[in-house]
Amino acid sequence: MTLPQGRRAQHNEGNQSPAVAEEGHRSHHAIERGPIVYTIESVDNGGDVFNVVLPDAAVLTAQQRPDLLGGVTVITGKALGLYPGDDGRTVVTKEQEFVAVPYNVWSNRGEDRMAVWLPRKVSLDFTVP
Repeated sequence: MTLPQGRRAQHNEGNQSPAVAEEGHRSHHAIERGPIVYTIESVDNGGDVFNVVLPDAAVLTAQQRPDLLGGVTVITGKALGLYPGDDGRTVVTKEQEFVAVPYNVWSNRGEDRMAVWLPRKVSLDFTVP
């Protein structure tokens, strides 16, 4: 059996996944390579994942990592990171490297955060409950 191994970002436009859409996660990417879904973990991405934005134009690269989790293929690229400004009231956007691991191996390196759906655009519109 041969499976396609191209890297792609699967788009969610709001109604494809009701569970995701209900939480207001519109216009997000999920990274896939062939049949494998990937996730980003805080241990690989500067301690957080909820500040990462993956633009449509991001270039994704598959890289074999025999030293990681018994040997896995990771997806790397450049994303945008959102950080508080010096004044504590503004948000600063910085380009940063990111690493995504196959979903089935996440949470094997201690406690951390993870995200599968990554926003495609910087948006500071949100509702505070």
